[in-house]
Amino acid sequence: MTAMDLAASDRDLSVAREFLRRNAGSLHLADPDQELVLERQERDEIGLRHLRFEQQYRGIAVWPSDLTVHLNAAGSVELLDGNFIATPRRVPSRATIEGSAAMERAARAAGIDRTACGIPQLIVYTAHGRYPRLAWRVGVTPSLLTSSWIVVDASNGVILERISRVMDQAVTGSGVDLQGTIRPLHLWQSGSSVYMIDTSKSMYDPSSQPPDVKKTRGAIIVLDAQNQPPTDHPQSFPSLNLTASSNANSWSIPATVSAAYWLSATYDYYLRRFNRASRVGFTAA
Repeated sequence: MTAMDLAASDRDLSVAREFLRRNAGSLHLADPDQELVLERQERDEIGLRHLRFEQQYRGIAVWPSDLTVHLNAAGSVELLDGNFIATPRRVPSRATIEGSAAMERAARAAGIDRTACGIPQLIVYTAHGRYPRLAWRVGVTPSLLTSSWIVVDASNGVILERISRVMDQAVTGSGVDLQGTIRPLHLWQSGSSVYMIDTSKSMYDPSSQPPDVKKTRGAIIVLDAQNQPPTDHPQSFPSLNLTASSNANSWSIPATVSAAYWLSATYDYYLRRFNRASRVGFTAA
């Protein structure tokens, strides 16, 4: 990284920090400088910058948490999104249950030997609207095809949650559309890939199997023709591909972002205004 790049990176962080301080009251954060730890900075293909922060409480990771400040090409804050909580209150910073005991309880809950458990990590657990709890997060991997997080209450040893680590789920992200505007997106993540498949609508059939297009019903799916010319037959299409990215907040083709965002908005409009729920949602960009 050049000296110019380092200066730009420091400037972006300063802008993001100042924004978070000014809005601490709205975010319900007592001290954003101490509670939000920068994980990484990224610059995408069109010059937008994304600063990702992890939330901490007294040096302990708040999990899950993922807060991203997005800067436009001029270096101003344009969007704030992610998952975080108000500054925790009355959460102890020391565990009553030791990490080794939490590992034993996680192993028993999973029906495996403790040798298949990873090293426990102390966290402040906040998922599903729970009141923040000091907990141990233990990774259990009994086989190559099965892996989970088991969350153990650090005060009483109760199993709070078991969460699959095999990523295949609906997620949210964002992208820049044809007008240069950052749009929120509903997406589908499978492994390390994220697809423009919106399963957030009531028309979606939860028995579907995204990202397989032939087995997905009631989702809004944006496909990419990859600049192939149209055919001479009006009822035939060129080969279409799923629109995919490795980053839910970075999409290289603005037309796909516009298509995904406005198809979602159109569905919401007709449902709200006319109580009309479509059953099909496809487009090619």
